[in-house]
Amino acid sequence: MDFNLFEPKVLKLHEVVENPHFEIPTFQRGVVWTPKQMVTLIDSVYRGIPINSLYIWNCEGIWTKDGTESEADTQLVIDGQQRLTALKAMLLGEPYYDCNGRLQDIKVAFHPIEGRFRKVDNRFRPSDKYVPNLARFYDDPEAEIEAYDKRNERKLTAEEKETVAANLKSLQAIKTLPVAVYQISNTATLEQVYLCFERTNTAGTKVSKADLCMAWLEVYRPLLAEGITLFSQGIQPQKGDNIRKPSSEFRSSKFAKAIRWIKWEDGRGYAYQPKVGHVAGLLFNILQDGKRFNLGTIARQLLSDTGNASSQNENQARVDSAFLEIVNKENFNRFNQIIGQFPGINSTDKGYAYWLFLRCRRESSQKGYTGEKIARLLQRWYLLQLLSSISAAGPVAFGRYLPEFAQAGGLEGYFRTFEAGLPENSWTERLPNELRKGVAKTTIPKVARVWEMVQILEGRKALFDDAVLIERLQSSHLRSVHHLYPQDLLKKEGVPESQINAIANRAITTREVNSRIGNKTVDLFIEDAEERGVLWNAQEHLDAHCIPNSAGTMPYEEFLAERARLMAARIQKVYEALKLSTSAEGAAAHGITEKETT
Repeated sequence: MDFNLFEPKVLKLHEVVENPHFEIPTFQRGVVWTPKQMVTLIDSVYRGIPINSLYIWNCEGIWTKDGTESEADTQLVIDGQQRLTALKAMLLGEPYYDCNGRLQDIKVAFHPIEGRFRKVDNRFRPSDKYVPNLARFYDDPEAEIEAYDKRNERKLTAEEKETVAANLKSLQAIKTLPVAVYQISNTATLEQVYLCFERTNTAGTKVSKADLCMAWLEVYRPLLAEGITLFSQGIQPQKGDNIRKPSSEFRSSKFAKAIRWIKWEDGRGYAYQPKVGHVAGLLFNILQDGKRFNLGTIARQLLSDTGNASSQNENQARVDSAFLEIVNKENFNRFNQIIGQFPGINSTDKGYAYWLFLRCRRESSQKGYTGEKIARLLQRWYLLQLLSSISAAGPVAFGRYLPEFAQAGGLEGYFRTFEAGLPENSWTERLPNELRKGVAKTTIPKVARVWEMVQILEGRKALFDDAVLIERLQSSHLRSVHHLYPQDLLKKEGVPESQINAIANRAITTREVNSRIGNKTVDLFIEDAEERGVLWNAQEHLDAHCIPNSAGTMPYEEFLAERARLMAARIQKVYEALKLSTSAEGAAAHGITEKETT
């Protein structure tokens, strides 16, 4: 082995905290620890509990978070960033950047009588019985002890003074606490480094495969790693002095030209804003092309500088091409237009959706994938993701089925495989049951996302508002959820609050309309609005939102069952239309136009 896991180097705490050569590489995530976690750490240190080992890598030419490249004596912190940053912040008073790029600091006070630590903030100001600033104590403990004794000379009993002396002595001794440091040699093989990461990150905040990919790219393809970082920073604007600036080598590279368009898009809101790790993970998913993700294999084949020269050039070209495909302006903007319709889609599914989009784009000439067809394929995929959550088979976690994706014949084969696994009663029983289930006010279940997406795909308008499409209300302050059977009325009848919030009792509209309806039932509101001549197409709205004509006059349970049935039938109709054919004729056969499905 090129690094020794059995005889680690043991340093004293101050040798680690004060070491100027310990640096954080750019591929590491921001600080995710909370102040509470930091205070817990220093409490453990004070009580003599060893902190977990640090893993460092001595490797030149890696960009660090202070905006410089690592040198021969730089010790890159590969595992232990959170602990080291927390200790530096509390003991040295160094500010740090959190995972959102905001500059933070933390001040900790110590109560030597009780032997406990507290964070100093607007809610807590230490009294004279506290050592008010741990960083000042660490820097000059004798002076701080003298100041403490002077402040409390007449306030403490003899017993308390003894306790204070003992506890301050223990606090002073934390500088000598032993810390194990594993040195990963710069000659270690990629498989060995991966094994080290995998075994040391089985708990806590794990180093992801994408993080490790970035580490290797920083070594073997630094310009590509720089391109990934700058692309992510441009798409997801960050703040702070540690934001990476392009190097002179990068400015003259093909990658710089490929992402130059981003600066002209400043201020634009993207539905997909991938972080550095997401871009790296997406890159390698493209390269694996549906095969199971194997870091050792892909690193050896695509990143290492050993082997046949012509094979190396071919592999490098594949990596470069995949990255250029990801950052292509047309690809990125078109993809964002499509998933802007997908309510509630999370960052992981966005990454898989972009992978699918790029794969379809690559196969467009071979399989006849038009832009509209690709959009419908992704719409169908996302609806399946959501619908599968109410299946007995459980939710479809796409990332687990990449091999099956390849074996099943691509995206359409994937659909056939998992649609075949859905229970026969999915549309007639399971879906209606989910729609009339009660949910907490703050909960947005997947079935609600299904219904909203179906309405978006059909181009529906907000309830009783002809001016606003539901799609435009997704991120708007105008959006409001209206209860068709008023909440106050149902509460008086003794209906449980969760049942009041059943999806089948809710409709999306604007705040203004919701305010106008107030506590009126649907039939009374329509009658009043028509008398005043402010509502001319009530039936169209009822049909568009699958609201029974007798709503407001029928018993609540009966209403829920009927509306849930109508909603489920509409959802099935839209999904079957997407499934039937990717041609305009196939969609039209089920009443959906090309414009409506895109």
